[in-house]
Amino acid sequence: MSSPADPSLIRIAESLHCHIPGVRTSAQRWLTGDGIDRLAGDRHLRKLVTEQVASGASFLDVNVDDFFTIEGIGHDGAQQVLAHIIELIVLLGGGVPPCIDSSDPSMLEYGLRHYHDHTDDPNPRVPLVNSVTVNRLEALQLRREFPFAVVGMLLEKAGDEAATGFTDIADADVYHETARQIFVAAREAGIAANEVYFDPTVGPLGADMVGYTKRTFEGIRMIREDDAMAGAHVVLGLSNCSDGLPRRLAINRAYLRVAMEYGVDAAICDVGQISGADLVDGRILKLIRTIATGTDAGAAAGSGASVDALTLLVDYAQSQRRAPAAPKRVQEFDDPFGRALQDPQGDPVFILELAPSEGGLDQILAVAEEARDEDYVFTITDTPGGQRTPGPDTLALEIARLSGRQPIVNLSCKSDDRNALIRRALALYHQGLHHFFAVTGDYTTGGKPIFDLDAVNLAMALDTLRRGLEFPDLLPRAGGALEDLRIGSAVSPFKYSEADTWGQYMKVWKKRGAGADYLITQLGYDVAKFQELKLWMTRAGIQDMPVFPMVYFLTPQFLRVLNRVHVAGAVVPDELKKKYQGKLGAREELRALRKMNFSELAEHQHRQAVRRAALLSHILLEGLSFRGIDLAGITKLDDARAVRDELASLSGRDWLESWEEYRDADGSRPMQMAPTADPFYLFEHQDDGLLRSDGPLVRGDRSDYEPVDPQMQALHARYFEQGKGLNGALRWMVGGDPEGRRQRWATLFEQGTKSSKLGCEMCGDCRIPDLAYLCPEPTAGCAKRLLNGPCAGADLQGGCEVIPERRCYWGRVMEATLATDRVEALFSLQPPKDPTLVHTSSWRNEIEGLCPQPLDLGLPPVEAMPPR
Repeated sequence: MSSPADPSLIRIAESLHCHIPGVRTSAQRWLTGDGIDRLAGDRHLRKLVTEQVASGASFLDVNVDDFFTIEGIGHDGAQQVLAHIIELIVLLGGGVPPCIDSSDPSMLEYGLRHYHDHTDDPNPRVPLVNSVTVNRLEALQLRREFPFAVVGMLLEKAGDEAATGFTDIADADVYHETARQIFVAAREAGIAANEVYFDPTVGPLGADMVGYTKRTFEGIRMIREDDAMAGAHVVLGLSNCSDGLPRRLAINRAYLRVAMEYGVDAAICDVGQISGADLVDGRILKLIRTIATGTDAGAAAGSGASVDALTLLVDYAQSQRRAPAAPKRVQEFDDPFGRALQDPQGDPVFILELAPSEGGLDQILAVAEEARDEDYVFTITDTPGGQRTPGPDTLALEIARLSGRQPIVNLSCKSDDRNALIRRALALYHQGLHHFFAVTGDYTTGGKPIFDLDAVNLAMALDTLRRGLEFPDLLPRAGGALEDLRIGSAVSPFKYSEADTWGQYMKVWKKRGAGADYLITQLGYDVAKFQELKLWMTRAGIQDMPVFPMVYFLTPQFLRVLNRVHVAGAVVPDELKKKYQGKLGAREELRALRKMNFSELAEHQHRQAVRRAALLSHILLEGLSFRGIDLAGITKLDDARAVRDELASLSGRDWLESWEEYRDADGSRPMQMAPTADPFYLFEHQDDGLLRSDGPLVRGDRSDYEPVDPQMQALHARYFEQGKGLNGALRWMVGGDPEGRRQRWATLFEQGTKSSKLGCEMCGDCRIPDLAYLCPEPTAGCAKRLLNGPCAGADLQGGCEVIPERRCYWGRVMEATLATDRVEALFSLQPPKDPTLVHTSSWRNEIEGLCPQPLDLGLPPVEAMPPR
């Protein structure tokens, strides 16, 4: 932080100069990026404007010339960036004008015109044009249209455009004479003396082999001593002086101190760090004074001992301690899954899902070690079923070491807030693990559930790390971009009502927009639903997103669990259960089963599990063209090998034959693969039990849906639409002192009104207008506080996973929006709630713009949207 500013120094803030890599990146994000990038770029540019103004900048320097040579941007794109930054300066700058900085006269004119066209101030402060040269003075003629101050660069000789740069200026007299010519031309154009700035251009001290630093300071003194140019300013681009040297800030401050002694009264600098009155390192100050005079500043007076600037600077640089390079400790693991994601035509990927349990860790590690020479990708689940099981982080690292390759680490939202989840991801990433699977997670047991984020926002949080951004503010992060981070997420197509089906596919759209690279389905066996997912993704234009359907190795033990409890996200048709249990099949098959002893029956069930897993895999890979298979429910590597061997035996077989075998019930009819009597599918069925790919999407029966409350809609429009209805009254009611009596009464009134109507918990960050006017907080809404769509835990009757007697909150939201044709609004991404607003007035927060706003991800094509 700098000291209080020297009032005599005109500080021109440099932080919007697009030659600075971080600024250029943010401007390019805004210009060419997707919705998240554009928002991130805009937020960073806004922050730079407000911070520089708060630091007391006199002008905000804007330079976009770096974009001229970037393919796909060029001159037109640079103009768009310049216009946007100037508009932000007008909006947020509090009257501080821009310094329009370009080597292209047409950009100077464009920037001036844009500034004057967009400022509402009848008497705006005069902007600064940077720059003209003695051989290119045409920009001065713009004074006829606009008032502006001007910077004259002194790095050309009059009549000799080839002689440019530090080494071509022979002596201080040339600087002086060039300044006089520019000054005369500026005055003739109608520019006042105090609106003229001269920039002799600072060269890097570390490259001063010919004494141009001394020459520059002598030229500055001559200009300041010339009464004919009284009132003009001398400005330096300060950061150039320390380029390539250690302790750059200390050098910049000392250099400015010496320059001000010679007459400099303006600086293009980091105004947050440079004030002109900063404490200065005496040794560096002495060094720069010595270079400026060409004599030893510490020698006896009158000795005139000359010095070599370059030698002094080499000695300085060598005297500065540099930290040794840190040894590389991160272990690098092979990444076949990452390569597969980049190769859509490659061999099928086989993911082996490992579910940790306290008594089964040795078995999991043994599987990983045994499979070292095989091509499985391991994924480690995070406390399945919400139970307290060993976490996946340490286990994933051990599996990576044993198998020699990257596993996929599940990150669940149930027990960690956003900071903890990001810390976990960063810790694993910097230990060599780059694959993460973002899930909401089963409701936790025996502790307090967190659900600060949902799976969509967790995917976005991971994606911001990949983009080099902080979450959720989307500002640049100090650690840079984690470019090889990969993100997966889950989807359950096994929903059999219209509302629940659309809830899942809406969420797929959001996950894709939030940064997910691939999907893994949850547990189900209905091939038509697998096909439905593929067909919808194709219609939505996201068929390039790899999907890995789960093929669960169904065992008698798991069937017994399903018969006792509802397993969130697991859908196993009743007839398929009977098939495994020996209660459904051809007469001869059932007769044979009844004659088997216990061990023979167990062997039969194992063979059936292997066969059915192989048949389903064959259908999904060969018939529906999925990118790979997620093998789950397997605890022994031999079972996975058996499934793949059986699959290999089906090679060359028509996949439709496998389909007929897979769905056969008893030799005379197909099994009922849907778990309900009247299942909903997005596409019409064909005679073979699969879905038609053509034709419109199916519209469900919406006669029982409860529509969006029209009274809530009307009230919101009356009070919250700016400039309409009673918006002014609301603004008065929540305005004034936040701790004042009026605000306290307004908050109590809000709490009483919304609690009785909506079950409001006073989160301070209300989202009901975006969510069918139904509060998502647990009192009356979602037990997991999900803002971007349902989890997959609802039962077949639409009951909540956590409170089964209550209709799933997201089922109600989807029904309400489908009934009133308002579903489009749900496809926007809802950012996480701001925890700092809890127990404050959301009415006031909304009026003051404190509530995070939805991120527009666009919409799927109309043919992939719910039919009206």
